[in-house]
Amino acid sequence: MRLWPRRKVYVDHLPKTHDLRFAVVFLLGFLVLVASLYAVGHLLAGDRLPSGTHVAGVDVGGMRAGAARTVLQSELVPRIGRPVEATVAGREFELDPQESGLTLDIDATIDEALGGGPWDPRHLLQVVNGGGDVAPVVVVDAGEMKAALERIERRVRSAPVDARVTFPGGRPQVRYAEVGRALDFDAAASRLRAALLSRDRVVILPVEVVEATISSTEATRLVNKQARRALSGPVRVRIDTSVTATVPVSVFGPALRADASGGGLELDLDPGALMSRSKRILAKLPDRPVNAKIVFRDNRPTIRASRTGVSVMAEDWAAAVRRAFDRSGDQRTATVRTRVDKPAVSTQQLRTLGIRSVVAAKAVTYTEGASAGDPTIVARQLNGVTLLPGGTLEFGRQVDWRRHPRAASLLASATYDAAFRGGMTVVERTSSPFYSGQFTAGIDAVVTQRGEALVLRNDGPFGVYVRAYVDSLRNRTGTLHVELWSTPYLTVDVSSSRRYKVVTPQVLVDESQDCSPRPGSAGFDIDVTRTLKRGAGGGRTERTHTRYSPLAPIVCR
Repeated sequence: MRLWPRRKVYVDHLPKTHDLRFAVVFLLGFLVLVASLYAVGHLLAGDRLPSGTHVAGVDVGGMRAGAARTVLQSELVPRIGRPVEATVAGREFELDPQESGLTLDIDATIDEALGGGPWDPRHLLQVVNGGGDVAPVVVVDAGEMKAALERIERRVRSAPVDARVTFPGGRPQVRYAEVGRALDFDAAASRLRAALLSRDRVVILPVEVVEATISSTEATRLVNKQARRALSGPVRVRIDTSVTATVPVSVFGPALRADASGGGLELDLDPGALMSRSKRILAKLPDRPVNAKIVFRDNRPTIRASRTGVSVMAEDWAAAVRRAFDRSGDQRTATVRTRVDKPAVSTQQLRTLGIRSVVAAKAVTYTEGASAGDPTIVARQLNGVTLLPGGTLEFGRQVDWRRHPRAASLLASATYDAAFRGGMTVVERTSSPFYSGQFTAGIDAVVTQRGEALVLRNDGPFGVYVRAYVDSLRNRTGTLHVELWSTPYLTVDVSSSRRYKVVTPQVLVDESQDCSPRPGSAGFDIDVTRTLKRGAGGGRTERTHTRYSPLAPIVCR
């Protein structure tokens, strides 16, 4: 029995008696021949790299994969491990490849050079034809690379400077924009990767220009359009139906400002600055609220009553002026919104403070120019200070001691004397370095330089009003008065110890022509004790220690 029926086969001019079996045998033989040749090619090529193959200048042609791996490990890896010298915007940096996230993948590089697996016909063909230059496979850790570039970027980055418009003296001035720079991260990463394989290990990393948000063109546009119209003349603001105030450019011009808005600039006003510059204008307005005030009549304190009135808020005033200067010609007029306003200090508030009588006072006679300067100015600065219960008087903030140091120290001593005897709490006090007969020993203060201070606190239940004034001068001699007005509630007894640790200074004799004689004073220590009583109790005792240094007298001959 036949496995298949006999069929006619015509191959070339074979006899017609040949059948399909011959064709099958022929095909199988051909496949065996091809497979044998392929196996021989694999035995000859296998994992051998094509001749002429170079990896970053390293010749690995004709080597087996293992040998090529060893060569690359010994020659390429040390080269890649060396630092890369990077130059960015004229500054030089040294980058460690591993810390920058760059590593060489030798296995992937070998696979790339092979051109395929050992049985891959492309690999066999490449072995026959020969290889060429193969780029090493570099693995990049994106996180480490970004961190390394960010360290560089922080040192070379310069932020752009937006254009600005200011109005010193009411005249617009433009500060033009400046571009910034930043590291181009993508291009820098590519160049670092390429430099990793170069022999000179030097690379220039690119930077990119960062444009300012507000351009110089935008600033110029604001000056030529909005600012020119705003500063073209005065504006008029209606406060009510009967009062209209004229606001000149000299008042609102310096309060102009250019605010950034949506990538551009918009002209605006500083409400606080405008309000400060408009005080004289607003002071003339009728029906303004009036604060209660303590005034002295016949040497007695009286309260000038407060009054409710109409006021203008800073934001409302600025909004009205802004609306007016945005217009032209006769249309530069706007109406401001007013509000019924209570006084900041009412009559009742002052009455509850109990400012009725003098609780302590000190008067000091001085000679103008010799040792005290002119106390009139500093006395005016201190006069009228009102301390609420719990309030603090920082003498150095209230009085300009830098411009008038001698007069300020004279006033500080008088103030401290009155406060000490009036029962106020002494938070901080610097005593005079030398004793002066103008004050009771141990009860003085000085504020002639930084670090010297006088701080007093009102811990009583009533307010304290400080009255400071100077009697008219006679022959350049005057009397400085400091009075503390309140409601008495404490009895204060003051006593002093004897002077101890007394040091007598030596007399200095000056025979020069520009000699200036000076009286001296002995140095000593002294303790001053005050007892504060309220009612029939024993009270509280406080001891204050003061040390004076000796001051040598100068005698001219």
